[in-house]
Amino acid sequence: MGSFPLLVAAQRRPPLITCGIVPYWLQRPEVSPFTGLDTSTEGILRNAQHIQQFEEGLARSTASVNRILKRYGAECSLKSLLDTACLLPDTFLQFTAEEFEYPIEDKPKNLQFVGPIIPKNTTEVEEPEWLKRIDGSRPVIFVTQGTIANYDFSQLVGPTIAALAEEDVEVIVTGGGVDIQGLQEAPNLHVERYLPYHLVLPKSDIFITNGGYNGVQQALSYGVPVIAAGATEDKPFVCARVAWSGTGINLQTGNPTSKQILDAVRLVLSDPTYRQRARQMAKNFARYDGLNSIVQVAESLIENSGWRKQPVLQNDDSILV
Repeated sequence: MGSFPLLVAAQRRPPLITCGIVPYWLQRPEVSPFTGLDTSTEGILRNAQHIQQFEEGLARSTASVNRILKRYGAECSLKSLLDTACLLPDTFLQFTAEEFEYPIEDKPKNLQFVGPIIPKNTTEVEEPEWLKRIDGSRPVIFVTQGTIANYDFSQLVGPTIAALAEEDVEVIVTGGGVDIQGLQEAPNLHVERYLPYHLVLPKSDIFITNGGYNGVQQALSYGVPVIAAGATEDKPFVCARVAWSGTGINLQTGNPTSKQILDAVRLVLSDPTYRQRARQMAKNFARYDGLNSIVQVAESLIENSGWRKQPVLQNDDSILV
């Protein structure tokens, strides 16, 4: 969820706003943190087991936060760390459209969806000549492992190149800012160390990704369906939402085989439903103005609270979730 200051035991504290830069998490019996929404009888039981495993994995972090709370004189004791991260702030701004989140019954009053924060197209990166020549005569498959998990390209990029080497498609690979070496060569392959998404996504038919929240939402903002394969950080949460929303396919692994990728690509290209739902999600995203909404919420909270800037904390402690 990012970092936010712990403001407790203060008579007049500034309003607290938390920004959801990963998928929203609040314990709900119908949602598993690993596999997503399932309201069946078997699903509810499985979800409960997954939630217990998830909270056990966060137990040390929860204990650490409770020690900080105690030091500041707070009488409460947290049971669920991420639930508290969502419920504690005066306002929780989730960086997505409500349609890209599982339905929330009894939605918390502090929760607001402000849409994804899509980067402005301000980078002065010249479009490569080979990209200019791509004319849409063949499907364009854009694959990346983002900017964090881009140290082992055998996880996703390599299997994708191998899967599509003999297909009648264009394959575009970007290293997310790092050099890519040792990849299999293919006649339909184009590789760049870095390419701004706004140059590639308008020409893409499929976005293959390890499930970064912002990258997936950028693809969907252009109406491009997604094939997602992620197993670390928040990526399984994102991949599950791709499948649930119908905007793409979740391969349910961080190391897909070439066959899994090839089958998924052929399915997405042959079934127009994925593209239709991705385009509908793009329309949903377009209703929001995320940055402007953040400013408006912050100004409104400050004005209504009557707070004026004053020292609240003796120490600069932060909770990292």
